[in-house]
Amino acid sequence: MFASQEGTVNSTWMEDVLVLLESGNFSRAAERRSVGQPSFSRRIMALEDWLGATLIDRSTHTVKPTPAGERFKDIAEDLLRRLHLAQVELQQMQAIQTVKLRFAATHALALTFFPSWLRKLETVNPPTVELVADHMAACESLMIKAEVQFLLCHHHELAHTRFDQAFISAHVGQDSLLPVAAPQLLASMDAADIPRIEFTAESGMGRILSAVRASRRLPRPSGAASRTRKASAPRRHKPRGPAT
Repeated sequence: MFASQEGTVNSTWMEDVLVLLESGNFSRAAERRSVGQPSFSRRIMALEDWLGATLIDRSTHTVKPTPAGERFKDIAEDLLRRLHLAQVELQQMQAIQTVKLRFAATHALALTFFPSWLRKLETVNPPTVELVADHMAACESLMIKAEVQFLLCHHHELAHTRFDQAFISAHVGQDSLLPVAAPQLLASMDAADIPRIEFTAESGMGRILSAVRASRRLPRPSGAASRTRKASAPRRHKPRGPAT
């Protein structure tokens, strides 16, 4: 709870706004926050009243932030991350909990890269390790909220991420993505017309391929989707803050 002379604002309301902007819909956001939509809407309005600014543009079917909402999103993410880091640091100082490393990883790396990589890092008395596997957008959110300490993901210099200078990263491996097609298709169709498997926009690889395509001014695939040849490197992201 944050207080001022003019009233109070619950930190939960900041989380409400972030979930609403992620979901793009009041009903879905209320469901994720486990409250009814009327109550959820009132909480958003109460926060706007306290701030004295409109955060959500309600004139369109899809929820979009106002300029004030965009700025508040950055502030709320930073505040919540700092609060969580402070909690972790104090808990560590008091030795309340066992040392635990929390990782997020995209689905592919969680299955293929993480297990063998972790075994190489294990010591005589390894710490407890927790792993959350999800798509890149969800993993980014976990890192920004400081709910995990490390993120394993593919990275490309052209692809945008939500990480700023508060985060550091390191290469821990290298992958190559190669196009593969059934011989029957190659024999019967022009390569440009072959239906392709596409990564979703929420996935890290989909983000990378879209950025590479845009940089080379390549058209989007006309089929179901596309895999393109482009090397990408798993990276480990870590927020600057208390040592873990």
